[in-house]
Amino acid sequence: MVFLVFIIISIFLFIINISDLALPFYWDTAWYLIPTSKLIHEEGLLSFILYPGSDYPHTFLLPTLLSLAFNFSEPQATIVIHIIGILLSVFFLFVAYKLAKIFVDKEIAILMLLLVVSNPIFLSQTFLVYFEIIGLALRLLTLKFLLEKRPRAFLISSILAIFTRIDNFIFISFMSLNVLFDRKQKIQKRISFLTKYYLPSTILTFVWFLSNKLINGWWFYSPHRYFDEKHLQSFIESLEVIFVNQGRWAITCSIIVGLIILFFQKRLKLIFNNKLLIFFSASFPSLIMITVLGYVLNRYTLPLIIFNYYFLIVILNAIKIKNNKLGKIAFIVLSLAVIQFNHKNNCFAGNQEDCLLVKQVIRSEISK
Repeated sequence: MVFLVFIIISIFLFIINISDLALPFYWDTAWYLIPTSKLIHEEGLLSFILYPGSDYPHTFLLPTLLSLAFNFSEPQATIVIHIIGILLSVFFLFVAYKLAKIFVDKEIAILMLLLVVSNPIFLSQTFLVYFEIIGLALRLLTLKFLLEKRPRAFLISSILAIFTRIDNFIFISFMSLNVLFDRKQKIQKRISFLTKYYLPSTILTFVWFLSNKLINGWWFYSPHRYFDEKHLQSFIESLEVIFVNQGRWAITCSIIVGLIILFFQKRLKLIFNNKLLIFFSASFPSLIMITVLGYVLNRYTLPLIIFNYYFLIVILNAIKIKNNKLGKIAFIVLSLAVIQFNHKNNCFAGNQEDCLLVKQVIRSEISK
C-alpha cells in the first residue's frame, strides 16, 4: 500500500509539471544554482569553490548532482534538472513519511503526506529546483536518526545535510543540544555522543566558512548582500505565512480545536513529549533566521509549516474518537488538503516563487 501511495504521488507531481519541464529557470536557481552546476560540469568541483557570484557560502552537493544533467544538450538538460527536482521531492516525502511513523501509525503518516503535496510552497519549490526541498529532507532524515538513537547514521546524515545546505548546521546544532538534557543517559555518555557524532560536523562547518573567508574575504554573508532590516515586521509576516496564508488558517484552526478537545478529554500529555519538542527545536530556528535577516522569503518558512503538519496529525491521533477513527481523520486531512490546493496559484511572495503561478511569470518573461 505504501509503495502504491508513493507511485500515485510521483505520478501526480509529474502530471502537474509535465507540460512545463522545458521552461527555463527562475530567480535564485537561474542566477546561482544553474551557473554553478554548469561550471562544475565544465571545470570541476574546485571551480564551484572559487565561484565569485554568490553572496552566501553555499555548499556543493546539490550543484554537483545537477551538474550531471549537463551531459545532455539543451533543452534536454533543463528537462532532466526539473525531473531531478521532482525526484528530490519524492525523496523528501519518503523521509517525511518515515519520520512521521515515529509519532503515529503508518496509515496516519501516509495521510500527512496529503498536506505536504497540497502545499503551494512545496509544489512551487518542486518545480523551481532549489536548496529548500533536499536541504529540509536531509535535515528531517538527520532528526529521524537522532530520535531513533542511531549515532553513526546521524553523523553521516548531518554531514550530507550540511554539505547540501550550510545553514542546516544551525538546525542540527539545536536538535543535538537536546542530548544534554536527556536525563535517561549518564552525563559522560551525553558528552561522548556530542564529541563523536556532533563535533565532526561542527569542525567541517567551520572549515567551510574559513575557506570562504580566505577565498572571498567574508565569513557568512557578502558585505554587498541585501538586508531590509525590518526585523519585527519580518517576524510578524513570517507568522502570517506559517499560520494563515494559502489556506493554512484552516490547519491552524484545526490544531487549536484539537488542543481544546484534548484538554477536555484530559489527554494533552499524550502529545507533549520529548520527541516532538526535539522536532520543534529543529524547526523554530527558521523564525529566528528570518527575524535576524530582516526580510521574509516564504520558502524559508517551510520547516515550520511542515512541523505544523506533524503537530496536527499527532493531535488527531491522540483524540479519543469513537467508530472509524482512521476514516474520520482521513476526511479531516483530505478536506484541509483540498483547501490548501485550491490556493496553488495564490502567491504572497513578491517574486511569486511560493505558488504555481510562478510558471506564468516565467512564460511572460520568455514572451517579452
